[in-house]
Amino acid sequence: MYKSEGTQMTYLSSRGFMWLMINTLLSLSVFLNPSPTTAISKQYAWISILIGTLQAMIVGFVVIKLGMMYPDKTVVEYSQEIVGKFIGKIVGMIFILTYFSIVVIVLREFTMPFQSFVTINIPLLAILILTMILILYAVLKGLKAIGSCSDIVMIFLAVFILLIFIMPIKNIDTLNIKPIIPHSIGLAVKGSFISGSFLAEDIIALMLIPYVNDKGKLMKYNQLAILITGICLSAVVAIEIMAMGYERVSSTIFSTFILLREAQLSQSMERLEPIAVAMWTGLVFIKLSIYFFITVEGLRQWLGLKDYKVIAYVLSPIVIFLAMLPENISEVLVFPSRIWTPLIYPIVLFGLPLLLLIIDMIRKKAVKQ
Repeated sequence: MYKSEGTQMTYLSSRGFMWLMINTLLSLSVFLNPSPTTAISKQYAWISILIGTLQAMIVGFVVIKLGMMYPDKTVVEYSQEIVGKFIGKIVGMIFILTYFSIVVIVLREFTMPFQSFVTINIPLLAILILTMILILYAVLKGLKAIGSCSDIVMIFLAVFILLIFIMPIKNIDTLNIKPIIPHSIGLAVKGSFISGSFLAEDIIALMLIPYVNDKGKLMKYNQLAILITGICLSAVVAIEIMAMGYERVSSTIFSTFILLREAQLSQSMERLEPIAVAMWTGLVFIKLSIYFFITVEGLRQWLGLKDYKVIAYVLSPIVIFLAMLPENISEVLVFPSRIWTPLIYPIVLFGLPLLLLIIDMIRKKAVKQ
């Protein structure tokens, strides 16, 4: 999956990039996406996710197309070539702050299942510090270490998704998902923007493309990662609706945990939410590690430094402090519902890469003429 060409730079294969992308896109989505999407789209939530997948694939096309214009540079570097140094610096900082905001909010979201489904009372600050220490260790080891961990987690993820499909069989009622065809396609489209915003997180490719060795297959594997994630997520939501009813899914933040808590395939296989908590830990750890890595690496490039380790040490306590600020779950979920989906998704995840791509194409065409 990895190779080194006589330097300290580590290169991902395009297939390794795909596994890392699936891990990143699916980690939060499979746990946090069902409830808000179902609240809007009701029993058509699984269709909304498929529509959102198409949206994310459009974003993915733009992201890879832009990145491949400068395959050996990150967006922090080539944005200065496209729109000039001053504006390029602003554009680079917008992406860095976006990545950083995800680190902060996901770190806090990471603690929520431990406070809800783990019987041992662990202080919030202790969870945040211990988690951040592990993330810092992985980031200091570099992209190769994060990718190796991702490979291992992906094996367990495949088993976990399979359990979600198998375990609730006795609880499934197909009447809960009918009618299959939406009475109003607008309902399905309205709910699609939530899943679209989750799956459009492939903007991390803007920072990872220089690390991929066989870049010719990047577009294929990036789109495949989004498609696989979207189909898996749609299937999970369909299972949850059939097993629990859309009213209950929409009112439960962690419906996937509840699904596995109540699933009982046999007397020896029941109450599997501890497995879900373990899976959550592995998945979110990879997501946090890759986002923290591209944050500190992007900031290193923005500042013109040679090493990102000092930045990683400085940012770690800041992340912990900011993650402590929300007082409850409701305040934590304000970010995805009021900021991420309606603002960051259309403006930063899609609009900004598209604008850079258009400007770069016009600029290069003018130079040729």
